[in-house]
Amino acid sequence: MDARGLLIPGPVRMAAQSNGRGQSWAGKLAEVLVIGVQRHPLEAFLRSACDAVEFEGEQVLIGRRDIRGFRLRIYAVLFPPGAAELSRLDLIAERALGGILLYPWEPSGDQTRAEELVDRYDRHAEGPLLIAAYGPSGSPLPRVGTGTGLRVGDKARLVGMDLRDPQSALRVLLDLLSLAAERAPE
Repeated sequence: MDARGLLIPGPVRMAAQSNGRGQSWAGKLAEVLVIGVQRHPLEAFLRSACDAVEFEGEQVLIGRRDIRGFRLRIYAVLFPPGAAELSRLDLIAERALGGILLYPWEPSGDQTRAEELVDRYDRHAEGPLLIAAYGPSGSPLPRVGTGTGLRVGDKARLVGMDLRDPQSALRVLLDLLSLAAERAPE
């Protein structure tokens, strides 16, 4: 069950872990893939959404979020424009509960690259995809004029968010869990 009392399907497994400092955790593990074309939004989302950022590499960041018996391992992966290497996306997407694409909702947003990532995710992942659109400087989306014509695919749903607000990031994670539950086979 997630924070909303929903049964979460898919690649969720039971686990018991100890952090070596006498604190243990037992519950369900699930992996979430967060993809973006710019590093700053990935960092901002991870810091807002996670209880802890456990690894920071050049193109991959890993965080953790515990939500009512679930431990989400969140992989934030950078795919800047012009980067041809997408094998990390394929490997993580195959086993993830779902994915989140951080999309800059502004004229300078790279719509072509975003659509390429959505298409690639659709081909390699079973789980749903949330496109988390944010306004300039990570701000929430404006209430009017929010149409860009971005193709989102069959598995995707578009949501707005504020990268700077931990509650907004939590809402995106809960929306992804709910979407995964909705699309679970009976």
